[in-house]
Amino acid sequence: MDVGATLCTRANPACARCPVQDVCVARIAGRTAELPTPKPGKPRPQRRAHMVLAMDATGRVLLQRRPPSGIWAALWSLPEFDDQTTAQQWVARQLDSGDARALPVLIHDFSHFRLHIHPHLIVVNGLRTGIGDNAALCWAGRSELAGLGLPAPIRKLLQEHIP
Repeated sequence: MDVGATLCTRANPACARCPVQDVCVARIAGRTAELPTPKPGKPRPQRRAHMVLAMDATGRVLLQRRPPSGIWAALWSLPEFDDQTTAQQWVARQLDSGDARALPVLIHDFSHFRLHIHPHLIVVNGLRTGIGDNAALCWAGRSELAGLGLPAPIRKLLQEHIP
C-alpha cells in the first residue's frame, strides 16, 4: 500500500486510518500539517534585455515588429538588444539622438524564465537615412498605441513614460 499517496497527504492526513500511526514521528511531534514538505522548485532562469525607447519631438515612439515565431511573435515592441553596448551602437548608426537616460528596470515573469528589461529613453532629434525604408520599424503616437499589438510589459512601460 502506498501510504504517502493515500493516507499521509499534506492537505488532509488520515492519521486515524494509518497502519503506522503509533510509531509515526510526524504525528507524535504534531507536525502532520507541515509534512511532507514540498519539493523545492528549480530556480527560474534569468534573462536580460536592453530596449531602446526612442521618442521624437512630437511624442511618437519607435517600434519594431518582433519575429514571426518565439516570444511575443509578430507583436510590436521596442528595439531590443542583448547588452547596452550593442544598443548604443545601434542608436548611433540609426538615430540622431539627443538626451538619453536609463529608466528603472522592469521585471516580467514568463512561465519558464524571468526577463529583466533595461529600458533606455532616448529623445530623437532626427533619423539617419534608411530607417524609414525598414518595414519592421514604425513610429507610433500615443493615440495609435491602443490599436497596436504590444506585449503587456511594453504597453505598461509606454503608458508610464510616454506623455
